[in-house]
Amino acid sequence: MENNYLIDIAHKNRRGEEIGIFSLDALHPMVVQAYLLSALEDGFPAVIEVNAQAFSDNRTTPNAFVNNVNQIACTINFPVKQLIFSIYDLNLVLQNNQKNATLFISELVKTGFGIFGLNVSMANIGELVRAIENSACGNGGMNEPLYV
Repeated sequence: MENNYLIDIAHKNRRGEEIGIFSLDALHPMVVQAYLLSALEDGFPAVIEVNAQAFSDNRTTPNAFVNNVNQIACTINFPVKQLIFSIYDLNLVLQNNQKNATLFISELVKTGFGIFGLNVSMANIGELVRAIENSACGNGGMNEPLYV
């Protein structure tokens, strides 16, 4: 889903509306399904967040994670176009492995991650933003990434 939905929420709040969107930070399929059912009932997109550590621990890959969430969404008729994927603590995980950072970021972008949580106190922030922007430019269908 396009990140414009989240930008629209920010603009509406600046104009005095009090709206928001819930997000989920969980890997367990039953929790993901319950969250998607709630979002479906409320008529909102779903923001699925994941800590980058989940990928560095080899518990899953970005592609496998997105595929699993998409499968869960399809089983309950949640529109996959309304899924928004977010990753946080990205640079904390990649700080000691800059060599693989560009490949990992490229995989995140290709699989649909559009929101990137970066710790701005880290020295490698510029390199990571550059890698994200370069990957996004090379992935024709992605809108501009958001940073939190």
